[in-house]
Amino acid sequence: MKLKNYHHLQNAISLAAIIGLEYFISVSSFLWALTILLVAVVVLFIARKSVTEVVFDERDNNLRGQSFLMAAYTFAFLVVVTIIMLLLGPVSKEEYQIISVTLIVSLVIIFGVQRLYYIYYQKFAHLEKKGIYIALGIIMILIILVGMLRFFSGEDDWICQNGQWVKHGFPESSAPTTECK
Repeated sequence: MKLKNYHHLQNAISLAAIIGLEYFISVSSFLWALTILLVAVVVLFIARKSVTEVVFDERDNNLRGQSFLMAAYTFAFLVVVTIIMLLLGPVSKEEYQIISVTLIVSLVIIFGVQRLYYIYYQKFAHLEKKGIYIALGIIMILIILVGMLRFFSGEDDWICQNGQWVKHGFPESSAPTTECK
């Protein structure tokens, strides 16, 4: 298999696995979610072994270090275990959604940064104007962080004021039934 085909297959399987995991976790079918995860890992492992060219990741492991890879994969494993434990535990659905979305977004950011590093190193590291690309990358990351802060901030919520629940923004849920003090 050519390296380009492997990358296309890797992207397609990753996207399909993410969609499948999200669906099966949302309907509380954890066995199917785990099955999809295992099948995706096995298929990607077999596909990587069939690549005839040198994989860029393997050549550059010395540049970025094995420690980052181990930390990222360990964090990914812990995120999956934590989400499964939350689903099986006594946590309410609203609390679970906030925690799981935060963990998944942080996981996507970690692997996104890793991927951006590869793209940068492959295409832009040897250019004369690499300072411009670094500045653009930092600006992009800042824009994404500001968007995430806005998305995950408590803007759309119920606030307790003078003994009554006051609507702030556009909360998804109705007013809390607990006493406002």
